[in-house]
Amino acid sequence: MKKTKEMVKETCLFCGRVIPPKKKTNGDLIRAMSDEELAVTILCPNDTGMADILCDHGDDKDCYDCTLKWLRQKAGWERKIQEKWKKQLKVGR
Repeated sequence: MKKTKEMVKETCLFCGRVIPPKKKTNGDLIRAMSDEELAVTILCPNDTGMADILCDHGDDKDCYDCTLKWLRQKAGWERKIQEKWKKQLKVGR
């Protein structure tokens, strides 16, 4: 098998053997992104309900600055977003 940058090498946690490499998924690529790369890729945290941060859309509505600031904050939105998802699931039924 030809090795490329898209391959992921894993080791079994139980026996230590190398697991044959697999192609990276889109999720793998997203998880490997830097804060700066994510800030231009993801939606504004205010628009998705993940944060209540000050965003004046001063950068032509790209939200890069506020999204980058939010990415670098200590995590604490989990409960808020879980509640929002639960409400959306109930409405969709």
